[in-house]
Amino acid sequence: MKFQLLFLLGLLSLNATAERLLSEVEVFSSAVNGKVEMTLYGNTEVFLDEVPKDRICRIHCKAFVKAQDRVRGKTEKGTPLYDESGKLIGKAEKATYLLENPDSNGIPYFFYLRGYVYSDRIDTKTIPELVLAQKLKEHKGRIDSSALAPFLAKFNFTYAADTMGFHLFEMQEEDYLRLSLIFQNKQLVAIVPTRDLELSTFTTKLETPDALIYYLEELREEEEAWLVGYFRVR
Repeated sequence: MKFQLLFLLGLLSLNATAERLLSEVEVFSSAVNGKVEMTLYGNTEVFLDEVPKDRICRIHCKAFVKAQDRVRGKTEKGTPLYDESGKLIGKAEKATYLLENPDSNGIPYFFYLRGYVYSDRIDTKTIPELVLAQKLKEHKGRIDSSALAPFLAKFNFTYAADTMGFHLFEMQEEDYLRLSLIFQNKQLVAIVPTRDLELSTFTTKLETPDALIYYLEELREEEEAWLVGYFRVR
């Protein structure tokens, strides 16, 4: 069976491209003494700027506004907010100027929503770094491709490379690479995160100017050198 077929084992999982809110939440303008700018409803998908560590975390997403709800080129208190598909995701709590949507077939106006929410309103099951760390803890730091197949499918990993005996899977989010997993002989041997990843078990942690690499298995010197070089040129 080809390595790409791992995804078939995870097809029953809900594919996730963003984090999801557990319940209704107010979006603040700053982490300390911020004003409420928006209200977002439960199950809304947002992007986190970082893996939550504190009581407050920063989020962003696009919010769309229908033509009949626009008032003098902006929102007002109570203006309904939608996602790109037209699903109602919240309401405005203040005036915000709107941009024209370049997609003529979509909702005509939008703005970039950025702000802070309470971290406990984010569904941790939709944060890949936390899910991966928990899976590794459950498997005592050793996990194979079959055990990770649902995880790969849920978070939309793509098969990126097959070389030097490695199989590389990558998770893209928006326009950047968020997380890379490296397998060898169907065993997860290395992880390259671009956000905070707290692991309880790993062999070596290598920090380079271009990447942070967690090694879960001992690799040959030339294999480690190849991985460092691969992520240097990304």
